[in-house]
Amino acid sequence: MAESAKVSTKGQLVIPAKLREEMGFKAGVRVFFTKQGNGLLIEPSRFDALRALRGSLAHYALEKDLMADPIRDRN
Repeated sequence: MAESAKVSTKGQLVIPAKLREEMGFKAGVRVFFTKQGNGLLIEPSRFDALRALRGSLAHYALEKDLMADPIRDRN
């Protein structure tokens, strides 16, 4: 998919909404730029991706499940 945008006088570049949605880029996400040939690779920070998961497993009783694990009782 090819999209275009203009670089502002401040050097800012707006990523088209359709691509932001597809890539999951949300406000405040840090991105990294890597020069590749004549182009740029733009990737989200892995740390921000992990931070986005924070609290997503809160409703799982992981400790209880680990304590009830039958493999643990084999030793």
